[in-house]
Amino acid sequence: MSISYAILGMLTHKDMTGYEIKNAFDSTIKCLWPAHLSQIYRDLGKLEANESVLSYVEQQEARPDKKIYRLTPKGEGEFLQWLNKGPNHVNTIFKDEVGLRVFFGSHLEKDELIFQLKAFIKEKKETLFYLEKL
Repeated sequence: MSISYAILGMLTHKDMTGYEIKNAFDSTIKCLWPAHLSQIYRDLGKLEANESVLSYVEQQEARPDKKIYRLTPKGEGEFLQWLNKGPNHVNTIFKDEVGLRVFFGSHLEKDELIFQLKAFIKEKKETLFYLEKL
């Protein structure tokens, strides 16, 4: 899946600039589907080219003009079709760097491996706290 569907989903809430979409990603779904600003703008260009979104320029006096994106009926239909279809794979394939480090952990000093695992646990607790707030 490209991030296009996530972008379309964000635009179901309100019209946004690419920067606002990036902030929406970071404050909500970053732990599920992170995105770089460059990816967002690239996909917005593709979505606009196939008429899933349209853009308009909001002029500002003291700042550069803002390009704002709006979901079209076509884009909303594509988003809802994707959402209703269900995922291609229920199990997500992911890369687990911590698991790989543990697998090869016999090559580390015991204290270093413990340090890395404690850092991993701390990060997961922070993620859990974030998800509970969300």
